[in-house]
Amino acid sequence: MSYSIAKAKHDSTSGNGGDGAVLQALMCSAHGCPNLWSTSDGNLCRWHSAAEPNRWPEITQQQQWDETERSRMRGEPEPYVEPLTRADKAAVIARMREVLANFGRPKEPNAWAIRLRDRERTGERLGEHRRAAWREALKVERAGEGAA
Repeated sequence: MSYSIAKAKHDSTSGNGGDGAVLQALMCSAHGCPNLWSTSDGNLCRWHSAAEPNRWPEITQQQQWDETERSRMRGEPEPYVEPLTRADKAAVIARMREVLANFGRPKEPNAWAIRLRDRERTGERLGEHRRAAWREALKVERAGEGAA
């Protein structure tokens, strides 16, 4: 929000011209609050009506900060996103086809155990419980523990 727009808004709500007196009557009665009143107990906004009067300055400051942030965010342009190239689009479509081709098909029930077995075979050290779990699932006997 530019300074001139903010000043015009402030002047219109502070009774400095136009329908400012009407708008000022609709504002929250807590000093400096940018909100319109919404409760009947002392013409307060919902935030001030739910708080103790000694917390009103803190609430007003937060409301003013929020109003400023909303104004700032409205004024910022959307970040630029590089459009996808034909090759990128083709890769996305190919990946979607691959995923959808396998969608709904029953998966290998022991795929997790196979992955763990392969990880161990490549030299990764697995914990004893993981090693025992994949061996149990794939019915693999440890070396030296043959059926006696």
